[in-house]
Amino acid sequence: MSSTEALLADAQAWASELFKGSAMALALSKSILNQSFEISTNQVLAQGSQVQGICYTSSEHRDAVWKFLNRPGHQ
Repeated sequence: MSSTEALLADAQAWASELFKGSAMALALSKSILNQSFEISTNQVLAQGSQVQGICYTSSEHRDAVWKFLNRPGHQ
């Protein structure tokens, strides 16, 4: 396998993992990334903090935490 093929395989594997996660978190992260070339690092970090607050208070996050805490074998 060439380095190009390996890189493509790694990128596809990473994309598959991202796809399993929160659609909202991914969309918000993509929005920040798209703006990151036009705003300062401090603004990117501030937006990241705001997005964390949004994600941590979402019903999607609460459901994921509930599923994690109630998985089989968890005490």
